[in-house]
Amino acid sequence: MTGIKPIGFDHLPGWAKEDHKAAFAAFRHSAAYLIKNPPRLHGDEVDIDALLACAHKALELGEECDEETAKGFFEDNFTPHRIDEEGFVTGYFEPSFEGSREKSAQFPVPLHRRPADLVAVTEEDDVSHLSPETSFARKSEDGLSYHFSRADIMGGALDGENLELVWLKDDVDAFTIHVQGSARINLDKEDTMRVAFDGKSGHAYQSIGKILIGKGIFTKDTITMDKVIAYLRENEEEAQSLLRQNPSYIYFKEQASLERDQGPLAAAQIPLLPMRSMAVDRHCRTFGIPIWLETCLPISKHALAPCKKLFFAHDTGSAIKGEARGDLFVGTGREAGSLAGQIKQQARFTLLLPKGS
Repeated sequence: MTGIKPIGFDHLPGWAKEDHKAAFAAFRHSAAYLIKNPPRLHGDEVDIDALLACAHKALELGEECDEETAKGFFEDNFTPHRIDEEGFVTGYFEPSFEGSREKSAQFPVPLHRRPADLVAVTEEDDVSHLSPETSFARKSEDGLSYHFSRADIMGGALDGENLELVWLKDDVDAFTIHVQGSARINLDKEDTMRVAFDGKSGHAYQSIGKILIGKGIFTKDTITMDKVIAYLRENEEEAQSLLRQNPSYIYFKEQASLERDQGPLAAAQIPLLPMRSMAVDRHCRTFGIPIWLETCLPISKHALAPCKKLFFAHDTGSAIKGEARGDLFVGTGREAGSLAGQIKQQARFTLLLPKGS
């Protein structure tokens, strides 16, 4: 693979100061899921059998792994490969909103279940006539095509199909969940629904943020997700038009099996870990591999701090494109959302590839 070179662990700035025990716990957390659902190879020349062997070793070492053993685990089983190009990271989170299983004046906007004719695209399918990022498409006798766009659905294209999963207060709440790919919906004091990504229309994602930059509302330096959401809420009529300009539409399923203290389920079928899980470009990265990240991250609205630590390729996203591009899972709720929205930092990526790759 072009653009990367093997290096020693002694050439990783900050490696000696990493909390290796916590990093090992994060890798071990994903091990059983990787073994149950082996990842596909995507561009980074990972030896899948070697990665699964690492997962088995991590489980054999057990939960009570000390710092020295944890550090040795990574050094004995992986080789760092630095990506030459400058990288970039953003942040995402699990939103928490009020909702209802029934439509009402207070909760008029639905999240939808996946339609029966929307299928996952396989390697054997010909989708050359669709967007390169199309991973789901509408199946008919004529072949695969885009499903309804966001504008179609906001105009009622799915009305009467009985696909409503849960009802929310407004379109901005729904849009936030679409962007983040998961959420906790507080139905009442005793009942919380977890929802997770279950497919999308197939259309290419259009960033509302980029549209607002093009309009001169924000610049690349001033825009954050918090500001985009605030703008949409303050300009309700314009918000409807802006939302329709992103044709990509996301479908959801209820994730009843997750425990309250678990993160949302990632694309790799692994519950996400705050500040350890990373979403990557699924065309470039293989799920499960460790990635050493060197960057600075916000610790408040006005301060940054160096961050040198291991993250793990657990997830993906439509807007995450490129060899050195990552989206860091921050956590759940409003505070995590505020922090996630501030993350837009240059970064250096080093892949830890299993020995033998």
